[in-house]
Amino acid sequence: MRLVSEIAAIATYRSNPASPNSGQVTDRLTAPGYTNVRKYREGLREGLETLAGAGLPTESV
Repeated sequence: MRLVSEIAAIATYRSNPASPNSGQVTDRLTAPGYTNVRKYREGLREGLETLAGAGLPTESV
C-alpha cells in the first residue's frame, strides 16, 4: 500500500546527529521506487522550522 505518490517529495529526519535512522528510512523508501527522497541532516525541529520559514507545507504520516 502506498501512502503517497512515488514522485512526492519526502524528507527524512533524524532525532539527533548520531542517529542513523534517516539514512535507514531513506533506503527503505527508495528501494520500492520512491524517487524524490532526501535526508535532512539536522533534527526534526530544525527541519520543520526551515520548511515553515520558507513557506513550504509539512505533513506527518
